[in-house]
Amino acid sequence: PGAVVRCLAKLRVLLKEKLLLVTLRTKEEGGSIPVSHEGYLRFLHTILDTDCADLIDIEFFTAGTDLPALVQDAHTAGVKVVCSSHDFHKTPPKAEMVSRMVAMQQAGADLPKLAVMPQSRADVLELLAATAEGVGSVVHIPVKKEPEQIKTFLKVPEGWGLPALVVLGYPAKDALLPTQVKATVENKVRWNKW
Repeated sequence: PGAVVRCLAKLRVLLKEKLLLVTLRTKEEGGSIPVSHEGYLRFLHTILDTDCADLIDIEFFTAGTDLPALVQDAHTAGVKVVCSSHDFHKTPPKAEMVSRMVAMQQAGADLPKLAVMPQSRADVLELLAATAEGVGSVVHIPVKKEPEQIKTFLKVPEGWGLPALVVLGYPAKDALLPTQVKATVENKVRWNKW
């Protein structure tokens, strides 16, 4: 743990205001390190105790029933949570993908993430079906006050822009839906003036 803490402290200094996402990808989720459940929990708490991370990646299955408490601990430490689930060999059925994303959101994850590997057209259709349920990712161009709100939420340093945002999961029930500017000839076409 001491080496990890020293490394994070050095990274924090080097990165200055840039965001630091800390991930330990376990062997079960596609990484190379086998880690016990208790060891994984100790690692996450060590990271949170350093006050160096801006975001932490918590593996959905590795965290198990401890996920809600871990998310709460991260939020108490001022750290945003990426909750991830990886299946690099197949694509689970639609119901399973939807269930995972819902569970991540119910646990309070800020950025639920599901990575799967379609092996066939049927897998692609399962992924599209899950997306049709409202779960998935979309590329969103921030408008109006969104760029500043997102920059504040993610602690984006001054001078950085947000040309696009990748959004995962279901929208909140009370989500603010930005309205589009109505395009007319008068407000879009300019003849010799601006």
